[in-house]
Amino acid sequence: MITAPFNFVPLSDKVFFPDWAEQVSHDIPFEDSQSGTIDITITAKSPMFIRNHSDDRDNPSTEFCNHNGAYYIPSTSVKGMVRSVLEILSFSKIPMDNKTHSKTTSVRDMTNRKELVGTADGCGFLKKDENNHWIIIDYGKPRTIEYDIGTKCIGTLNCDFDTAQEKYRENGTYSRVSVIEDMKDLYDRNDKYLGKKRVATINGSQNNAYLVLTGGIDNKKNEFVFADSDKASTIEDIEKAVDKFKKVYFESDSIDGNFWKDNYDPNIGTPIFYKKDGNVVTDIGLSQLFKLAYSYTINGATKQIMEIVTRGKNKKRYHKLDLAQTIFGTIQEELLDDKKSKKETFALKGRVQFSHFKCDLTPEDYDEVYTVLGSPNPSFYPEYIQQNCKDDGKVQNDKYNTLMDKTSKIAGWKRYPLRYGKPNFIKADDDTDSATTFTPLGDYNGNKFNEFTFSGKVRFHNLKKAEIGALVSALTFHNNQDKFYHNIGMAKSLGFGKIKI
Repeated sequence: MITAPFNFVPLSDKVFFPDWAEQVSHDIPFEDSQSGTIDITITAKSPMFIRNHSDDRDNPSTEFCNHNGAYYIPSTSVKGMVRSVLEILSFSKIPMDNKTHSKTTSVRDMTNRKELVGTADGCGFLKKDENNHWIIIDYGKPRTIEYDIGTKCIGTLNCDFDTAQEKYRENGTYSRVSVIEDMKDLYDRNDKYLGKKRVATINGSQNNAYLVLTGGIDNKKNEFVFADSDKASTIEDIEKAVDKFKKVYFESDSIDGNFWKDNYDPNIGTPIFYKKDGNVVTDIGLSQLFKLAYSYTINGATKQIMEIVTRGKNKKRYHKLDLAQTIFGTIQEELLDDKKSKKETFALKGRVQFSHFKCDLTPEDYDEVYTVLGSPNPSFYPEYIQQNCKDDGKVQNDKYNTLMDKTSKIAGWKRYPLRYGKPNFIKADDDTDSATTFTPLGDYNGNKFNEFTFSGKVRFHNLKKAEIGALVSALTFHNNQDKFYHNIGMAKSLGFGKIKI
């Protein structure tokens, strides 16, 4: 029984680095090397889909990959499928995009507000002083101001938008309002007294406060004001907090962060909320409950031992090659010292090439599929970070490991469990923006799938016997191709793309 659309093969802490990797050459053969060709037949065991190329990104093709109507599986699809299996079997490094996975990501998890949400202790304007140092012009604890009854307006200002960016563009970035300041008693749903809350209401004719707008949520009733009378001292020594703030809001796809990056007045600053530990500002955000920067990156959470090698006259430093890189090739950037600014690359051409795999007989088309193929983002830590679970599957001590923890480790290689029987999916509603349309190949005769085949070749050059064995093992799962299957193409989690080699 399948209980999840995907699972993970755990990473090996220790990576296998072939001792012959530095001797690989396309011109000088190894003493025990061989070159040759392997004929391969791929048998489809379920409907499958690999999208045909299209120059129109807004309207991608719904057809299976073909040339003048002749269906085929691109060589890159087969190569990627085989390489991913070989990486696992040979204890290789998990491929990581350094530009993406070395960036600090963020979190705002309301199920753990104590550790994973920035709860504001104060507010103010973030700016640079005359010495080019970051400071906060402190306005103390935030004051709220409620919308007018029955509308989402504050005085003459319209706040009926989803994002702070839209609200600011409608009303201006530094709107001044006239308010009176007060304290309001707070009670919970059971009328238990919770304390006092700092509030403001529109009154008078003197503009004595900045209106600070935040993103819209359901049943939201208020925005914030930074009142002149609350303006206090300047907060300094905040460089570490500012560095995390910039990574979360300015170096990411944050809509509101990038808006303020482009539109703030350096004389006033960016309106922010901050969190303190004692007298030290630890985190900064753009709302009262804001995103926190993770302490560690996805790349750092691989926890794999990366050995270093030097190459060339100038002794450039690179990561050592694992078996998959040694066979299939790689491109690496030099591991630079902080003082260096120029990057150089090391490239090794692969010694294995796959042909396109042509369909032997034209199969019937499966019915057009219209469904949602969304999946959790890699920042979804309950799945993508290894968890310490009890026998019943629940996490120990009811505490999830996250990228806040030094010991955090990614779950591993994502793999889709094989499904048997017809693919199972829910047809999307006609007006679903995130739905995907495609027409797989292959259909059923009753409950029996009508199998069809693709034919192609893999050519290898100057491979050692151990490398040939690894390649064949990845193709056949250690000669267990009658028991195990590969997955290829789209919608693997729904039961599409099961094949046998």
